[in-house]
Amino acid sequence: MQQIYVDATIFDECAQAMFKGDPDRHIAKGFHGVFDPHLKSRAEALLEEARNPAIGGDLNADLIAQQMAILILRRENTERLLVQKVRTLSDAETARVISYLEEQIEDVGGMDTLAALIDMDVYSFTNAFKATTGQSPGQFLIERRIARVKDLLINTQDTLADITYATGFSNQPHMTSTFTKHVGVSPGKWRKAVRA
Repeated sequence: MQQIYVDATIFDECAQAMFKGDPDRHIAKGFHGVFDPHLKSRAEALLEEARNPAIGGDLNADLIAQQMAILILRRENTERLLVQKVRTLSDAETARVISYLEEQIEDVGGMDTLAALIDMDVYSFTNAFKATTGQSPGQFLIERRIARVKDLLINTQDTLADITYATGFSNQPHMTSTFTKHVGVSPGKWRKAVRA
């Protein structure tokens, strides 16, 4: 029996790359009692490199260790997704997030800000929010922003530039194109039609 220990930093670096900035998605750093022919072949290659050092051996050993980390992380993530039921947000959590979105619509912050409101990681929050509302947080926010744009178009004399700023769009063309895509007409035409 051979035991191989892959440095934790290799797992962390691979998880960072694999899970797009959410390395907390992996829990354990290994498994036992499971036969994996791909992992076995990588382990044998690593042992061979250690027993018969050659030029570039350290670099090759690092690459093999990364391959082993990727295989382990893939297995962990797959098993976790199979057994993990996506939880939904409670009524209180949903209300807290929606209230924050409404109050801070001009500058909501990132997904990490929203997730922190209910003490969740970004990955779990995004899945729980979608399971609860049927929309991703981004889709939900866009709909709320468009509703706010409509309200301001009807009830104020604000310019499109002012409305853009007040509703959190990055610039007026972005607001106009997003509004037009979802509503079917530009904000200016929509305002005229509604007021007429």
